[in-house]
Amino acid sequence: MNKNFITELKELRNEQRKEEVLVLSLFLDLSYPNDFRHELNSLIHRKKKQLKELDASKKRKKMAENLFGKLEKRVEQLNRAKEKKLFVCFCGSDFWKEYHLPISVPSKLIIEPVPYIRPLYMGLEQFKRYHLVVSDQKQAKLLTYYGGEVQEKENLSASDAGDQVSLSYDDKESGGPLKSQGKATQRYGGSWPDSKVQHRINDHRHHFLKMIALKLFDKLQDKEMDRFVLAGPRGGEGKSVSRMKGHLHSYVEERTIGSFEGEPEMPDSDLVEELRKVIKDYEKTEERKFLKHLLGEARRSDGMGVLGMEETLRVLRNAQVKTLVVKGGSERSGWICPEDYYLSATRTSCPECGSELKETKDILGHMIWEAVDQRSEVRMIKTDPEDEFSKYDVGALLRFRLQSSRR
Repeated sequence: MNKNFITELKELRNEQRKEEVLVLSLFLDLSYPNDFRHELNSLIHRKKKQLKELDASKKRKKMAENLFGKLEKRVEQLNRAKEKKLFVCFCGSDFWKEYHLPISVPSKLIIEPVPYIRPLYMGLEQFKRYHLVVSDQKQAKLLTYYGGEVQEKENLSASDAGDQVSLSYDDKESGGPLKSQGKATQRYGGSWPDSKVQHRINDHRHHFLKMIALKLFDKLQDKEMDRFVLAGPRGGEGKSVSRMKGHLHSYVEERTIGSFEGEPEMPDSDLVEELRKVIKDYEKTEERKFLKHLLGEARRSDGMGVLGMEETLRVLRNAQVKTLVVKGGSERSGWICPEDYYLSATRTSCPECGSELKETKDILGHMIWEAVDQRSEVRMIKTDPEDEFSKYDVGALLRFRLQSSRR
């Protein structure tokens, strides 16, 4: 996730903590066919009902009513055709921050003392860029899929490779399998034997695959966020894809997540449908591997993992958390100190200052903020786990262990 974006939200959060006022956090899905204006009205209606049931103060109700009105006016101005998929707004009595993001998460309206950022982590996978290349012996198509849509497209032809000097990676990034080949000097024609003609064809294919490989290498902007998928013709997919892999730079090959049967002539919509299947399988597999690792560490007496609310809060307080793990969509209430933000799963007094803790409906959101402050990774589990993690909803991998790290 963009670090400047999170830094800006942290500054906003810190200012609001000083003022002890309300922050309205709106995530509004603008994607078709969602009636986003009607959805906002429903979200506001539910919040008004909750404020009434909680017997909120007149000042709080008036502030919320004013902000609801501003949100309605702003959303009325939105034009779906000109907007990105998600409209995000954080607002209070004297501030207004809005963002337009190319990701899709369910609409939500939250009233808390700090900005609500959990949906941003739920949509984090959509910030990844997936580069698809589908090729045969004569042509190739490159698609860059980002934020649920094709953002870039490029068509390549084998004739573009021609009798050119072999391309190579920049010296600073060399280390891939490609080597300089020099310029081809022979031309078609005359009475070449079949072996030379075949050699010439193979050399031309080699140049074409090398050109594609270098195009993919150029797409590698962020080693954390870029992933690659390969596709080739039906029947020859295995051979076509394996030949392509042999020409990839090691950085690209390490980030290649799968392949499927396809042809450059296929409509983009059909290619994207197959690409989404590969992405879904990849994300599910990676998530299962991650949870298996977390559970293994949590079960070991000397392991670097914990599970459950109490254990996770404890290691958060000790700044031991390397990765905070939260099940997406789960809701948990808890308690927070309004003075020093001590978090607890049960009602008690703050051990730091003695103040009485106040209830929060979103203790998981406050735990995410605590992890952000500690520069820990935050990982949201999107699928419904079929293992031990489903009992807990929250856990953590540790940076280090303390002598008393186990109960």
